[in-house]
Amino acid sequence: MLEHEKKIKVYKINNLSKHINNFIKLQDMETTRQNYKILLDKFYNYCLENQIKEINYNNCENIIKEYKANLLNNSNLASSSINNYILRLQSFFNYLGMPTRIKKLNNNNSSKPYKYLTKHEIDLLLETIKDTTKNKELKARNMAIISLLFTGGLRVKELLNLTKQDYITQNNISYVNINGKGKAKDTKELIAIPDTTKELINSYLLARNNRQCNYLFCNIQDKQLTRQAINLMLHKEAIKTDNIYNLNINPRCSSHVFRHSLARYLLINKNVPISQVKDILRHENIETTSKYLTNSQEEITNIRINLLN
Repeated sequence: MLEHEKKIKVYKINNLSKHINNFIKLQDMETTRQNYKILLDKFYNYCLENQIKEINYNNCENIIKEYKANLLNNSNLASSSINNYILRLQSFFNYLGMPTRIKKLNNNNSSKPYKYLTKHEIDLLLETIKDTTKNKELKARNMAIISLLFTGGLRVKELLNLTKQDYITQNNISYVNINGKGKAKDTKELIAIPDTTKELINSYLLARNNRQCNYLFCNIQDKQLTRQAINLMLHKEAIKTDNIYNLNINPRCSSHVFRHSLARYLLINKNVPISQVKDILRHENIETTSKYLTNSQEEITNIRINLLN
């Protein structure tokens, strides 16, 4: 380790991009540089989204572990891919003078099973918010967020970036105008939403009437919401729902699980053709959509019991 690296113990996130660029320049192969750039840019954005202010020798290992958990819960990456991501991230931290020891995931060479909620469970989650949240604005906001994540099949980043101007009505149909995954910033896509979701969004906009924030959803400080804030809200509401209805929603409840839930609901409960579900979820290939057709062990058990009885 270089002498100047020993002295540096704290890295402000706002200055981290400079060190990322310096580290990338040290790589010999162009493909390696490109891979590191993609990975480290994602990690940098994760830090910003989760309001991590600095990385130091004492917290770096926990931050990597939390990032690994985020990849495990909110991506469709196989264990081998996540291990590769973390190994490269550790190389960068080692360059910063912060060696870490992170346990690898079991490499099963397959994607983790999808988590999802049933339509009934989502309805109970909304009912809990309606019955237990005293603050009128937060009640309306949280119900609208959950409804839009589910009925719109939105990724959480797409929802967070919506402005009030992105919520529009044309020919008596309401839409949100999103900037989809992998799209250029000036490329928008209209997502139609049902009347139930429209009514919840309208109720929220009335409740937050005096807010100056231009984002469609904001916090009580009148600023853009973060992924972390939404997941914290979902965690709290899922626990309340579990306590009231004796369910087990909380372990499965995250901002991304509603997208999975929509896919399952359309494919299994509504028998929508997989090609149409692919288009609704905006998947690039149908193989991604087909993964939602896999039955869980609990479903298989119920099928066997019902058949035998």
